[in-house]
Amino acid sequence: MGQPPQLRVNGTWLSHQYAWGEVKWSTRWPGGDNEVTWAMDPGLATRLPENALVEVMDGHFPLAAGQVFEPPSGVDGQDGTYTAIGLSRVAEGFQALNVAGNATTNIHKAVDPAILRGWAVTRASSVPALILTDSELSERLSALSVLLDAAAVEADLTWHVGPDRALRFSPTPTVPDYLLRPGLVDLAPASADFARTVVVRYVNPDGEYASVFAPAPLGAGAPERPEDVTILGPIPTARAQRIADGLLAQVRSPGWTGALDVQPGDLTTPGGQDADLRRVRAGQMVRLHGLAADAALLGGRTYLDVVLGATGYDTATGLGTITPINAAASGFIANLAATFASKRR
Repeated sequence: MGQPPQLRVNGTWLSHQYAWGEVKWSTRWPGGDNEVTWAMDPGLATRLPENALVEVMDGHFPLAAGQVFEPPSGVDGQDGTYTAIGLSRVAEGFQALNVAGNATTNIHKAVDPAILRGWAVTRASSVPALILTDSELSERLSALSVLLDAAAVEADLTWHVGPDRALRFSPTPTVPDYLLRPGLVDLAPASADFARTVVVRYVNPDGEYASVFAPAPLGAGAPERPEDVTILGPIPTARAQRIADGLLAQVRSPGWTGALDVQPGDLTTPGGQDADLRRVRAGQMVRLHGLAADAALLGGRTYLDVVLGATGYDTATGLGTITPINAAASGFIANLAATFASKRR
């Protein structure tokens, strides 16, 4: 599992300066690193540089990263808990502006100036060179995170910042990263949103309103769940169908809900090795085995692949926490829902 994690602040090992204790960190999907906390004398708060970059390190390999803003506001004076905000969340505090200070929907021209203004990330090659046509985003000030959410929807991808501090766009995983020991999770029945058919209303490339169904409408029966995605503008029929299929998976599949504490041995790699719980991250896929009782609901399968929506790790206990994003949801579907919600406010 490697050596005990160390903290590095602005490139300097914290243990060379101050004594510190228990470290916890969490991740979310979409997004990446969510929060890093550690224990230290609260009187040292003013010693932290403003906007300090905090990294949790396994030797020279990063496990998580975040920033502490305006100390001592990132410190709980009662118990000396210091908090660094994950770099994906930091994007909520930057505006989507180009180098001239004008609102922009050009992803590269919004991200690169934010990096120059202090967002402590790099832009990976997977970040699409998109220019969105959303007039609302181009005419008003918007958080950089809102622009990235919209770009992720447009590209059918999910954006995130990893422990290496690189901003990336990635597709939903299709192959499990880990296997969960059978018997740890019981699937809940289908949700109250259960539907036999999903109907997606969209605008086709010719600018005409159209609908697609999942599955084919003949003989499916009631109830039908409608979803209007016309706010995306003209999209190919194949993309509308992918949206419908993803939504159908959400409302038809039995689900695993709630957080699960995992200890060493509960998660293994596909090759059978115990997983390093410190490196389990939201956005990865976990396969649940031993679901023979649910085979009828799972199309004959005795397993279910789940994308993790949140994870956590505590160095004091050595335990991890994993939470599903949805029994069959993807990062793209989560992004889509978030974008719909922001449009309707």
